[in-house]
Amino acid sequence: MAATYERLWSTLTSELPGSIPASVRLALSNTINEFCRESRAWREQVEVTLEVDKTRYVVAAHDALIVEAYTISHPTLNFARAFYKEGAVTLFEFPTSRDIPYPLLVYCALAPLPPALDQTDISALLPVDIWNDHEATLYAGTMARMMMQPLKPYTNPQLAVAHRRDFFMKAAEARVRATKLDAEYGQTWHFPRFA
Repeated sequence: MAATYERLWSTLTSELPGSIPASVRLALSNTINEFCRESRAWREQVEVTLEVDKTRYVVAAHDALIVEAYTISHPTLNFARAFYKEGAVTLFEFPTSRDIPYPLLVYCALAPLPPALDQTDISALLPVDIWNDHEATLYAGTMARMMMQPLKPYTNPQLAVAHRRDFFMKAAEARVRATKLDAEYGQTWHFPRFA
């Protein structure tokens, strides 16, 4: 992870002459946040500990915000009418002592928490695979944000628009890939052969 982040950081600072490192860090962290919210590319299972006779459980990921929840699973509970809303899972069946040994698994799309103002290394905001797979997307989004700023040595509105378009295109591709769960031919529907 450090190699990908360092390469991205070196590229950004070399292509933005006269930029302040704090403003580049801010643009990069805002790009990371927007990318995770738009693409839903960072997905993980969050474990929730069950309690007897309790139906509402707060779901919280470690060092991340939950953008969207996709599936809820448990080996012994019935989830026909369970739902996720506003950071909590509500069950329509009370867990019993038989269900307690197994955690509730919630498959979620995540976004990083905003970094502290004095945090200089933001490489820990994302998992390794996101840095490695989406370096070009993060580069395009950060360059667009920096080049949109007026009266800077690196200001270039036309190039900012091109980088922004590239960012949104790559974020959309990442969302499709994440939706298909990185399957090569993950589309479930296709035209019949006779059409």
